[in-house]
Amino acid sequence: MGTLNEVLGVAIKDDSDKLRGKRSSAMLFEEFGSFPKFLDVWQTSMPNVQEGNIAFGQAIGAGTGGSEGSDFQGAMEMLSYPDGYNVYSLPNF
Repeated sequence: MGTLNEVLGVAIKDDSDKLRGKRSSAMLFEEFGSFPKFLDVWQTSMPNVQEGNIAFGQAIGAGTGGSEGSDFQGAMEMLSYPDGYNVYSLPNF
């Protein structure tokens, strides 16, 4: 019978609406530093892990994307202003 868990991998590419409506306990965005339109995807998928001020899941952006021609704009915006994106920030010593 199992625990009825489901693991789903979704290739988003340039479609920020692909994750809309997929309620999750955890979302992992790989190579978010080279992710075009990352902030659009992040904002669109936030209702998947939170409702109002209550979070029931976790969204994680991992990797910096060291490829030439990467789009770092979304990652830099989020890292510079984490509170605006509901990101838990840590001091950088």
